[in-house]
Amino acid sequence: MKRLNFIGVCVFVIGTMVCCTSSDEYYKVDKKIIVDIPNAADTINGSLVAQFDSTHHLVGMESIDSFVVVVSDKSDSIINVLNSENGALVSSFGSVGKADNDMITPLRECQLEKKDDGTLIMRFDDFCRHRIVSYDLSASMEKNQLVYVGDKEYQIFNQSGQFNYFDYIGDEYVAFQGIALDDNLTPFCLKSSDIENKCESYPKMIEGGESQKTFIYNIMAKIKPDKSKLLLVHGNIGLFTIVDLDSWSTLGIQERDSYDFEYLSEIANADSKQFFEKIRAYYTFLNVTDDYIILSRDGKHSMHEFDRMDTYQPMICFFDWTGNLIYSFVANEQFGYFTFNANNKCLYGIGKGNGIYKYDLSKVF
Repeated sequence: MKRLNFIGVCVFVIGTMVCCTSSDEYYKVDKKIIVDIPNAADTINGSLVAQFDSTHHLVGMESIDSFVVVVSDKSDSIINVLNSENGALVSSFGSVGKADNDMITPLRECQLEKKDDGTLIMRFDDFCRHRIVSYDLSASMEKNQLVYVGDKEYQIFNQSGQFNYFDYIGDEYVAFQGIALDDNLTPFCLKSSDIENKCESYPKMIEGGESQKTFIYNIMAKIKPDKSKLLLVHGNIGLFTIVDLDSWSTLGIQERDSYDFEYLSEIANADSKQFFEKIRAYYTFLNVTDDYIILSRDGKHSMHEFDRMDTYQPMICFFDWTGNLIYSFVANEQFGYFTFNANNKCLYGIGKGNGIYKYDLSKVF
C-alpha cells in the first residue's frame, strides 16, 4: 500500500467538499460530495512490534479492545492474537478441517464484535459453504483453541438468479469484498433478509468484457461497529459510498482528481492491455471504527503494476462517517493489510517479511 504524510500534531479537515455535478447514469446516490486530498504529507515513523516467520502467510488483521488479531493461512495457527501495546503474542489457535471448531482457508472477511457482557466474538465468511461462522474469541484465547458459537447460511443468488453482494441475516451479517459474474454482471444491490433490492447505486452497468467489469465494480465493504451504516469502497476509482441502514439513504464521496464512471465507460471497450494500463488502484484496503473510516490510498499505480505488489507505501486517510476528510499521513514502512485500534489510537500494518508495524496516532486523535 502507499503512504501519506503527517501534517502537524493537530487534527483538521483537509480540503473542501462541494456538491458533485457528475452524471448519475452509472452511479446514483442521494447526495454526492467531492473531497480534495493533498498530494503530499509528512511521514510517521512506525516501530516493529512483532515478527512472524516465513511459515506464515499473513492474509489479514483486525483489532478490538487491547488486541490485534492477525490472520494467517498456516494450518495449525490461523488466528494469532497480539497485545496491542507491546506486540507480544497472547494466543495462537485455529486449525484447518471440517469440524465445528475448525476453519476452512482461505478466509475472506473477519469481523470482530464486543457484546454487552464484554465477550469478544469473531466472525468469518466461509464462502465455500455460504455461511458466516462465529467463534468466541475470548474463550478461544483462554483455551488456545477455537470455541465455536454457531453459523448461519446465506444465499449468494436471489430468486431471479442475480448475485447479492451483501446479505443481512438478522443481527449477523455478510459484508465481503469482491464481485461475481453469472451470465451477465448484475447491478449492485443491497438485500435485507426480508426485502430485496432496498437500494441500488448502479442503475446502468458499463459495457465491456467480463474482466473489465470485474475490476470496475471491485467493491470492498465494512459495517460500522454500531451497525448503523454500511461502507462500500471502490478499489479502482477514488470513490466510496456510505449507506444509512435505517433510512437506506446513500452518500457518495469522490476524490476531485479521480476519474469517474464516464471515463471508465470510454475505455472499457478498449483492448485488455490498454484498459489495465489506464485503470488505477485507488483505495486498496479499509478499516472502520464507530468514529472513523480509515482507507489506504494509492491512486498512482496502474492495476497492471499494482497486482504484482504485496506491500507498498500507502496514504492513510481518516474520514468521519459524514464523509469529511479528518486526517492523512504516510507511513515510513511499506505494508499491505492494516487495522486501527480505537483504544490506544494506534495503526498496525503487515509489512515486508511478515513484520507487524505500529504507528502511534494518539497525539493526533
